Formats: sequence, C-alpha cells, structure tokens
Amino acid sequence: MWLMKKLYTLLLFGWVLSLAGCDMKNNMAKSLYNLGNKRVTRKEYDRAIKDYTNAIKLDPGYKDAYLARGSARTWTHDYQGVMLDMNKVLDLDYRCALAYAIRGFVKGQLGDNPSAFLDLDKAIESDSTCDMAFLYRADLKMKTKDYMGVINDCSKTIDLNAKSEGAYYMRANAKSALGLHEQACPDWSKAGELGNMSAYDAMKKYCN
Repeated sequence: MWLMKKLYTLLLFGWVLSLAGCDMKNNMAKSLYNLGNKRVTRKEYDRAIKDYTNAIKLDPGYKDAYLARGSARTWTHDYQGVMLDMNKVLDLDYRCALAYAIRGFVKGQLGDNPSAFLDLDKAIESDSTCDMAFLYRADLKMKTKDYMGVINDCSKTIDLNAKSEGAYYMRANAKSALGLHEQACPDWSKAGELGNMSAYDAMKKYCN
C-alpha cells in the first residue's frame, strides 16, 4: 500500500512538472511570437522570421506563428516558404480566411491567376470581413484589367478598413483606367493623406 501511494505521488508530481513545462514552453513561444511582431513593425523581417521559427520549434501547433511567419516571408519574396506556412495553417484550421488570402496573393505574384482567384474567393467565403482578401483580389483584378471588379473590391475593403491607403490608391487607378480621372482624384487625395506618396504624382497629372 505504501509503495502504491509512493508511486501515485511520483506520477502526480511528474504530471504537474509536465504541465509546468508545457506552460513554460507556451509562454516562451508566445514571447518569441510577440517579439517577432515587434520586429515586423520595424521592418526587420529576417529577424522576425527567426523569432517565429523559434516559437514554432517550441510549439509546433502554433497557428498564429505560422501565419505571421508566412506573412513576413512575403516581404522577403520567399514565396515557397509562404506557401508552406499557409498550407500548415490550413492544416491546423481549414477555415482560416487570412491564410487563403495570403496564399492567393502569392499565387497571383507567381502568375497562377486561376488558382489565386479560387483561394481569394475561398477566403471571402470563409470570412466576409477579411479586408485583405478583397484587397488582394482587387490587385489581381487590376492585373487582369477587370477595372469595375477592382472598384467593387476596393470599395468593400474601404468599408471594412477605412485606413487602407492601398484600396483608395488602387480604386483611383481603376477609375483612371476607365477614363474617370475626375472621380479618381478624391481617392488619390485620400491615399496620399494616408501615406501613399505615389498618389500625389497621379494628382499632378490628372487633378490640376
């Protein structure tokens, strides 16, 4: 009986230590993830990617770390890495709209437009409030010269995120491509106000 109690105590103690170890790893992974996010805001993408990678080593099921690492990799043009990260996110959560959106964006960059549209449509189907999915789809429609589609998707992006300078700028460019220069001017102005300096070059050409 004494031996059984001793064994039970040891097993219980080991279980508690195991939980504590898991909590410690999760806390360290979260700290590395937060550090990576800070580095991204400073445009230190390579260092952020290392932080996210270390977080994933501690917690291989850390969905947000894969998502963040893949997003950071778009800035370093590591498109294969982005694809792998987004596929992993979707393995962990097949409904993740942002993962579909980022993967669709990368496919568009690589010239696979049909598959890119499928991913972006899937992102919007999964979450109709994912403003980045509408913005990325607008960018793809701009490349395929679907200017009315661009205007519609940019307008939806702006409805969801009024500070999306890219949406204002792209919508203005689409209006301009349709010959609606006067209607484009307020959008270029707003894009410039939000930090897009290229908008002012267009205004000098069309809005004076």
